Amino acid sequence: MFKRSFCLLAALLTISGCQNDASTQKSENASTADIIVRATTDLEAPAPIIEATFVPNSVATWLGYIIMINKNADLYRSTTDSQVHLIDKGNYQSVIGLARIKQPGVFLAVTKSGNLKAFIEADDEGNFKQLPISISSETRLTKFCQSAVPTASQVFAITNGNVVKGFNVEITENTSVSLGVIETGVGPTCPSLTYDQDKSIELDKATSELLISAGRTKKTISITNGLSILGLTNPGYVSVTTANMGSVYRNGVILTADKDSGRIVLIARDYFVEAVTE
Repeated sequence: MFKRSFCLLAALLTISGCQNDASTQKSENASTADIIVRATTDLEAPAPIIEATFVPNSVATWLGYIIMINKNADLYRSTTDSQVHLIDKGNYQSVIGLARIKQPGVFLAVTKSGNLKAFIEADDEGNFKQLPISISSETRLTKFCQSAVPTASQVFAITNGNVVKGFNVEITENTSVSLGVIETGVGPTCPSLTYDQDKSIELDKATSELLISAGRTKKTISITNGLSILGLTNPGYVSVTTANMGSVYRNGVILTADKDSGRIVLIARDYFVEAVTE
């Protein structure tokens, strides 16, 4: 009996030690970052987010939507302060939002099989429905290039030939969407995700470190606790928009998603720019 109790105690101490080691490691990673910023708010999705885009609302800015794809390839939506809702289950791999003026929100999506889809905001509850979509090119798209400044009529995407092409987006009476090629040969990769003038933000997937770049200079970023909001120690995705998303996000949002869970941490862009500058 004594031997069993001793073994159990030893096991518990070992587990506790491992947990402390992991916690200490995360704390040390945060403390060694070049710049530390605070979380503003957070959201909770059913599974880790692998891509996100923004659909601003020019009339009611707080009703602008974040469109997300989780690791199960499902499509979700949320505002900056609401719960995450399912739009469609499927095999989605990329999305891009459009910034329309005084019009229902629209975003485009590409499935893993290469099918292109368009969605439009269908009601005041934030539900989206599909629209017929056509594209003038025979080339299939694989991934949209995310941009911090969304537009109403232009997107860039990587084709299955690994070439970036630009497309003009035309929405006819909110009933159909067509894409026409406007630029080819941009390059093999999408442009950097710029959060402020010539400064960009990215994720080093090998180390799960957030990085900001200005020219050849790169610095690491860690996200610590905000007011009653936990920080994020293991990011798996990052995106940014300069669009007005309402409230504290009137000058844009930095979105970071946890690598192993559905937790999403949002940071007000104007605060982020100020903290990074300081």
